[in-house]
Amino acid sequence: MDAREGCNRVKLQPQFLEAMKTILDEQEYSGFLASYNQPRNFALRVNTLKIQPLQFLKNHPFGRIERVPWTRDGFYYQPSEFAAGISPGNHPYYFAGLYYLQEPSAMLPAVLLDPKPGERILDLCAAPGGKTLQLAAAMAGEGILVSNEPNSSRCKALVRNIEMYGVRNGFVTQSAPAALAERFPVYFHRILVDAPCSGEGMFRKTPDACRYWDRFDNARCSRIQLEILAQAARMLLPGGRLVYSTCTFSPLENEQVIQEFLHHHPDFHPLTNLNDRIPGDIQAALESRLPGTWRIWPHRMRGEGHFAAVLEKEDETPKELARSDPASPGNAVWKSLTPLEHSVLEEFLHSYLTAAGADLILNGAKLKAENGHISRVPLSCPWPEKMPAVKNGWYLGRIKPIKSERSPSAIFEPSHSMLSALDGKDISAVLNLKLPEHENLVNRYLKGETLPVEEFGLKDGRLAVCVDHYPLGWGKNEGDMLKNLLPPGWRKTR
Repeated sequence: MDAREGCNRVKLQPQFLEAMKTILDEQEYSGFLASYNQPRNFALRVNTLKIQPLQFLKNHPFGRIERVPWTRDGFYYQPSEFAAGISPGNHPYYFAGLYYLQEPSAMLPAVLLDPKPGERILDLCAAPGGKTLQLAAAMAGEGILVSNEPNSSRCKALVRNIEMYGVRNGFVTQSAPAALAERFPVYFHRILVDAPCSGEGMFRKTPDACRYWDRFDNARCSRIQLEILAQAARMLLPGGRLVYSTCTFSPLENEQVIQEFLHHHPDFHPLTNLNDRIPGDIQAALESRLPGTWRIWPHRMRGEGHFAAVLEKEDETPKELARSDPASPGNAVWKSLTPLEHSVLEEFLHSYLTAAGADLILNGAKLKAENGHISRVPLSCPWPEKMPAVKNGWYLGRIKPIKSERSPSAIFEPSHSMLSALDGKDISAVLNLKLPEHENLVNRYLKGETLPVEEFGLKDGRLAVCVDHYPLGWGKNEGDMLKNLLPPGWRKTR
């Protein structure tokens, strides 16, 4: 087949095609080219922090969906099957955080990392956050999840996604890997390095990226990737697992990076068994030529190009020598709550949440404050005292002082992220809107509009607006009109 045949949808550069010929045999290369005439695959991953896959399958409005074979909670969907006006990215369930739209191949690395509740996990190159959310779901709110993103604008998207999807044990840092390694030597049980790369595997998904491919130098990318891996190695506990992934085809950025890393880090070895996380036939189809590495090819699997390697650090260090806390200089800016802060917070929780909801926040964790802003962090967490971060745990809201002639007083203003991490049954003051009956009201709320709510017979004051019992945001009933408290950045734009 001519190098340009099969590439009408995506204009692949000749240099790229020549490079692919050196990787694939003639039959594979023909199939690879033909895949670019096929439509890309669409998928979503159910957020098990809020809903289980079986329940989602009973209630979703997206027609026929099929499970992504290397995950338990990922599903392919077909946009062509949707009824008019329905889109996963614009549906109220999306704004409730019930699922995340994610390229199916991108779901593999988190599966390979296999995080457990209670562990300390690092997603070293985390934005926009799809893999972080997958890790958080597997951890089920237990343990410490650190998501790092050096780029400030991408870091904002990461924080928003973590809050939208109800992650309660997440911390976000904005550091270079070397700086992070200085503060967290030998600290994490598992580390994911979804490395910056030339992005060759995403050409079908993002055809415009083909035009800029020659701006990415594979050799330069590989040097950056090796440096990131070296810093990750410093932060991993003995016996810990490291997963390296890219969305490119280049062996220079994939197998050769792993071989070079293993040459300089003899205390690491590849893991060749996926521990029954993936069915045997799928595992065989994913196997790459280098042991412990896995590839998704667009002509073999329903996904874009992806590479992953699973490595384990030798466990020769006595357990008592492994660090349990990061070494971190600097001034502590967080403190325990004052009696007034604690009293005001408790008063709010017992007024607006059920007993179970209040217990979820007040028990089993530490409450910390900075300038009146309150966050909830795991009991085992040395933060926020040890290391300031962009996001420290579950941000609950702020204590707002009120002027009073009699005595100092204050109120608690809850955050949107506080509500996003709660279940509808945890809240006592609720306006529950049902689909499809209240679809118009739901969409008006998501667009930031004031709502007429006299038909619901609500008490005046603050309440949680839910769709089918899943929280969307706060509102305030004022004489049968609901004042919309949904932050502008969380609103529906179309």
